[in-house]
Amino acid sequence: MIPNGRTQLLGLIGSQVEHSHSFHLHNACIRQQKRNALYVPMQSSQDSWDAIFKLDHFLGANITMPYKEMLLPFMNQITGRAQSIGAINTIHKQNGLLIGDNTDAIGFLSSLKQRNIDWLHRPIYIIGAGGAAKAVCYALGSIGVTKINIWNRSVQKIERIRKQNFVNSLLDWDINTPLNPKAIIIQCTPLGMSGEDPLSMHQAHPMWTVIDLLYTETPLLKRVHNAGGEAITGLGMLIHQAAHSFARWFNCPPPIDIMTNQFPSETMELA
Repeated sequence: MIPNGRTQLLGLIGSQVEHSHSFHLHNACIRQQKRNALYVPMQSSQDSWDAIFKLDHFLGANITMPYKEMLLPFMNQITGRAQSIGAINTIHKQNGLLIGDNTDAIGFLSSLKQRNIDWLHRPIYIIGAGGAAKAVCYALGSIGVTKINIWNRSVQKIERIRKQNFVNSLLDWDINTPLNPKAIIIQCTPLGMSGEDPLSMHQAHPMWTVIDLLYTETPLLKRVHNAGGEAITGLGMLIHQAAHSFARWFNCPPPIDIMTNQFPSETMELA
């Protein structure tokens, strides 16, 4: 489709967006559903946000690191789940108003639904305490998890999540201490993008389930897979949160199948 005077503008707002899969996912759905819209990179600084939002054809955007919390004050309305999480990953402009939403939590749960992970009887460890970790804690609390172990370089960020009362018990975790052999580990930081392994001090266990929200094959996931554990990339969460954002913008069912079919040669679990 060639853009014209009625083309609706969508995009991804972040500090480093050039390698994101979001452009492919959303534009594929736009083409298949024959919508007059375009999803583009909006790599920007805080000084340019107002100019983007005031564009007549701006329909919405996804938000990625490090702006999921910083953009909250710019919204005219915030959905209940985004308020609870304290971060947004989706903006929808409706009747001139900017509505902040968060589809990370529902994307996290729906992408893992078919895996039958025993969330309620295995110890859960989270690495990181940013916007993604908040969404994961919110999601787990919504399905009955009552206890989570969490590590972050900044203890203050952990305290902020603790005050949100997503679960009954959010425990400070010393990342250097031994991990339970049945651990579920959720990696919510950029560590791994440049070859880092946040658990390099631990030997991977074959009973571990590790979910890395990065959608690449990180060193941590490789180690866990080689040890016989369950190693899950963030590609599934990326697809599901994107599909729910798309549904928000166009008032349609989440196009999960269309987006999943964009990655026929990739897997959400290491082979």
